[in-house]
Amino acid sequence: MLSNKIQLIGLIVAVLMLTSIFQSTSVNAQYQDLDNNTILISNLTTVPSTVRVGDEFEINATISNNSTEPIVYRGDMCNGSPLDIAFDKKVQLESIVTCRAISFENLNPGQNATVSGPDNGIVAIALEEGKTTANVTFHYTIGEVFEEQRNVSESFTFDITE
Repeated sequence: MLSNKIQLIGLIVAVLMLTSIFQSTSVNAQYQDLDNNTILISNLTTVPSTVRVGDEFEINATISNNSTEPIVYRGDMCNGSPLDIAFDKKVQLESIVTCRAISFENLNPGQNATVSGPDNGIVAIALEEGKTTANVTFHYTIGEVFEEQRNVSESFTFDITE
């Protein structure tokens, strides 16, 4: 009798393990298309549209979710941003005191959203006249907020005028 119970428990554990493996494979297959450029950054622009030496400015970007899954990204509460932006030497990033609140936004399949950066507590200041390159990286997760973070990047060039 005890032997039958042990065999039954062993069988249940085996079934649970196989179920877990199949569910894992299914989840990986669902998210696989997100590695094939289905989250896109486009329409990169400066705000204001004309940046002059000494101006503080932001970068706007349109994010398109062309995947089959919703994504989650950091929202704009207290000027938060899901964007990291690296500039060439013609722009300086300065830290400022801001609020510490954080929000999160969902972007469903087939939807677009406009986001701005740099992030909360950072100001971009134009230092020098000329063509300037910005590398913009959008950070997001699939499903839950605290799951594996992913990102997509795009570069663009704009002019700083005198």
